[in-house]
Amino acid sequence: MKPEELSEEEKYSLYKRGVMEAVMDKLKNRCQIAYTRIEVLGTL
Repeated sequence: MKPEELSEEEKYSLYKRGVMEAVMDKLKNRCQIAYTRIEVLGTL
């Protein structure tokens, strides 16, 4: 079975996510802060 190709929007979103995670890792390491994810769906 062939894997589905990603749309341009999905590729861009994955790229942006990677950049954001890299920036957060740098900030966390530099500032020694704890980064936590916020559960958005749980608050609705």
